[in-house]
Formats: sequence, structure tokens, C-alpha cells
Amino acid sequence: MKFFKMIKSFVPALAGLTFLMKNENNFKFQLVAFFSVLTLGLSVGINRYEWLFTLVCCALVLVAEGINTAIEKLADQIEPSKNPKIKVIKDVSAAAVFLSAIFSLIIGLLIFYPYLKKLFFGSW
Repeated sequence: MKFFKMIKSFVPALAGLTFLMKNENNFKFQLVAFFSVLTLGLSVGINRYEWLFTLVCCALVLVAEGINTAIEKLADQIEPSKNPKIKVIKDVSAAAVFLSAIFSLIIGLLIFYPYLKKLFFGSW
């Protein structure tokens, strides 16, 4: 019985994930980026620790986007009209996604640069 209760608890999470994939263009873009990074990682053969950092960074960006969307939807319900205080909340939430993406990009460049350099220019 507990097993079915646990499975049932995943239903709202899957509904939220479905909403993000159907309605949020930024989330769709980030999913494409995620699968592109996975493909690149498999292609160049990054090591276990590089996979760890890569997956954590990808997860961070996707989770941040989900939280940002939830905050935006909640803010729109609380105050449907334009409100400068709500704008600040939305801007800060979007900034969190932006920062997670920038730092993930930097980490990705640090991880993949040596592999790409070797792939395109050989070992100098």
C-alpha cells in the first residue's frame, strides 16, 4: 500500500514537469542544451568527476527554471496587474536562473575545452 502511495505522490511532479515542457520556452531550450551536453560528454569521454559537475550544473539550471516559473505563476495570481514590487520578485527569480546558467556555462567550458581543443587542433 505504501508503494502505491509513493507512486501517487509523483503525479503532481510529473504534471509540473509536463507543464514546463509544454509551456515554457526557456525550459525547452535548457532541455535541448542538457541533451546536447550529454551527447558531447559521451562523444568526448569525460570522466566520472566531470560527469558529476556536468550533471549537477545541468540539474541546477533546470531546477532554477522550474522554481522561477513557479514564482512567476504565483506572483501573477497574487497580483495580476503590473506592480513594481512583484516585478522585483520576478526579476530576482529570473536573475537566479541567469546566474546558474552563466556559472554552469563557465564550468562546462572548463570541462570541455581540453577535449574540444584536442579534437579540433590535436595535442599541441
